[in-house]
Amino acid sequence: GNTACTECPDGYHCTFTTTNPVPCNGDEYELGGQCIVCPAGSSCSHGNQPAACSTGTYSTLGMMTCLPCPAGESCGSVASSPQPCLPGYFSAESDTACTICPAG
Repeated sequence: GNTACTECPDGYHCTFTTTNPVPCNGDEYELGGQCIVCPAGSSCSHGNQPAACSTGTYSTLGMMTCLPCPAGESCGSVASSPQPCLPGYFSAESDTACTICPAG
């Protein structure tokens, strides 16, 4: 029989030493053999541990990648959903704030 221990593979959780590894859900990453939901404001691509979203992008709880802030919306926080610009304001993709429209 096999007497050597093996480490729990990335992207899986290993609750019991006598059972096979169980894959983490699509919105989780593995840390110490446990599956943890990817936190808001982070990217957990390929089941890796969280990396902070860069300015002009965002992710909410359970999102595995950071997305660019859409045009016409502002992303004041990397950990919050984009908010629509108010009437008379605009933004380009990846802008963190809305800008007042020029006169005319």
